[in-house]
Amino acid sequence: MNQTTAFGSPSAIEQVINSLSLDEWRLLERLTVYETAVISAGIICISKDLQHTMQLLDKLISLSLVQVEVNDEQEKLYQINPFIAEWLNNRKKLNFDVIYAAARHQLWYFENRDYSTYSQILVVYRALVFSEMQRDIENFIVKHILPERIQAGMYEQILQEWLPIIQISPSSFIKPKVLYYEGLVHFNLGHLEKALICYEKAYSLYNECKIYHYEEIILTLTQVANVYTAKSEYEKALKHAMQSLYIVQEKEDALKVSITLKTISDIYYAKKNFDLALDYLQQSNSVAKRYHLYVQEGNSLENIANFYCNQTKYEDAFKYFIQALEIFQKEEEHASSSRVLGSLGNIYSNIGHDDIALNYLKQALISVQKTANKRSEVLLLIDIARLYLALNQDEEALKYSKQAQVIAENIDDSEQLTKITTYLNKIKRNKEARESSYATFFDEFELEDIYQSVEDANKMCKSLIQEGKAYLAKKERLKGLSTLVRAYLLAKKIAEQTHQTNHLEILKRIAVQQGGDAKIEFWENLSRQNPIDIDSLPKEIMIVSTMFSSITIILLGIAIFILVFFSK
Repeated sequence: MNQTTAFGSPSAIEQVINSLSLDEWRLLERLTVYETAVISAGIICISKDLQHTMQLLDKLISLSLVQVEVNDEQEKLYQINPFIAEWLNNRKKLNFDVIYAAARHQLWYFENRDYSTYSQILVVYRALVFSEMQRDIENFIVKHILPERIQAGMYEQILQEWLPIIQISPSSFIKPKVLYYEGLVHFNLGHLEKALICYEKAYSLYNECKIYHYEEIILTLTQVANVYTAKSEYEKALKHAMQSLYIVQEKEDALKVSITLKTISDIYYAKKNFDLALDYLQQSNSVAKRYHLYVQEGNSLENIANFYCNQTKYEDAFKYFIQALEIFQKEEEHASSSRVLGSLGNIYSNIGHDDIALNYLKQALISVQKTANKRSEVLLLIDIARLYLALNQDEEALKYSKQAQVIAENIDDSEQLTKITTYLNKIKRNKEARESSYATFFDEFELEDIYQSVEDANKMCKSLIQEGKAYLAKKERLKGLSTLVRAYLLAKKIAEQTHQTNHLEILKRIAVQQGGDAKIEFWENLSRQNPIDIDSLPKEIMIVSTMFSSITIILLGIAIFILVFFSK
């Protein structure tokens, strides 16, 4: 090692290490097995054959060979100095017993201390691989890595990197789980036939096992139902969902009965049988309430609220979201509370009250920060930034976007980082550039593309409405109305193709504020004139303009009279 360190030259490191006792040397060498800092239990588990371990550790700390930090729980964490670790790693390999003990400790710490970032998942995985604990490696991938990567949407990574490691496992416990997760990945990628094959194989293997895998069978049947729903084969979907319902009812598992009823509701919703869909959601809620399953009751209330949201019946949705929120907050279900608060924010955002929406989203952010779900925190930060941008508060938008960027970098979420980078570039555009981008989008937006671009169309329409309102607030009435007319034309296209009328409802309210009736004809009439001129404005606005002109003439006459009088 040629570089100079805190100890000076490499020979200085050797001098310090040579001054150690044999046990001090052994402990220092063993500490290289840990990639990250560990609590004292991690030190003890690799030094059971040594005497007075903590005293040995104190000596290493005093010589700056080991570093100490304190975690959020006020526990001391210990880690070998990275320069010393690099120097020692070039020497002999550690004893296998030490490697095995360290891996067991890291696995225990991970599963019992809620320390579950993806970076830490990889640390534990590498420790298990280093210790050659094959069964533990397979279980860890199935239990932690696959669910985490699926939640992150890293489907291609799962197919290319993680599944090949365990697909050849001889374990009858691992095989059906691998098939289940492979099916889940294919389902999320839209590969419905591949997903169905994987689920059916998993279901068959579970039934062949001597031990009845009740929960896994229910999950698999539910996913098969979801595939058939996505394929619009609703009778097959109902068959599998009803089979699942029969099993959970036979087991008298009230929680899973409530959950399965929700799956059946989804099928009827996809069939556009909305009455039956709502009926099953209400049954789901009744079961949860009857058996005092408070969290599931909150979930079922949230499901009913989402049903009404999809129907754009926001008043009904709001009522059920509030009931769900009360339960989640009482049960200290912070993740669920955050989700509902975010939904409430979206309702207000959809009806044009971005200031109230921001309040709900900030409350959601506080709730999610009490959980370990950094990904949800990133998404909320992005939503808050988007609202600030819609309100033309670029500095606030930039602040929240950068917070999202930092967290996404910490959790190695490349997908969100790409989105954030794109979003940051949008925020930095000035107002003129944004207006230009709106005009370009509007000119190029084709009617037949609305299904593929409905999300972008909704965002653009909302942005145009906010931009128009901002102009009106600054008394730039003609510019504001021109922008809102463009919003109306886009909103009309969205309504024609998707039956979403929330943008048009907002524009009706603005029409009243501008002196028209609460009718969409106000904007239709203005849209027929391009460019909009003063004659296009409502009578009330014309009266204001006329009054202003009359007052100006009167004042000018008085001024002339005074000048003539005093000149005499």
